Amino acid sequence: MFEIPTLRTTHLTLRPIVLSDAEALFRVYQTEGVLRYFPNPTPPPIEKVKRFISYQKTHWEQYGYGNWGIVRDGEKEIIGWAGLQFLSETGETEVGYLLNRPYWGKGYATEAACLSIEFGFKKLPLD
Repeated sequence: MFEIPTLRTTHLTLRPIVLSDAEALFRVYQTEGVLRYFPNPTPPPIEKVKRFISYQKTHWEQYGYGNWGIVRDGEKEIIGWAGLQFLSETGETEVGYLLNRPYWGKGYATEAACLSIEFGFKKLPLD
């Protein structure tokens, strides 16, 4: 069985996203402006959030990477996600993130994205 690693930065923990995170992630998606730069800016229903979470395990098992839940140090609830995603339509891997609006402007997205990229270059055969 594949185990998704947990990574830490100065301020954050990137850990596996689990189904018990669905409600918290659903609330993140409902925050105005969070999906502004996504292809579909309409917040998804909770069922779609749960499918996204379930798919992450499959993606990790298939490619050896995926998205993590972002948790601030000293807290338990995720404030968003970040990681690497394989794009089958282009054959490329992208780094992505989604962060709840109250945490914008604090460097958390950059911190999580940089750690994701570092993981991809140091632990995987990504170029």
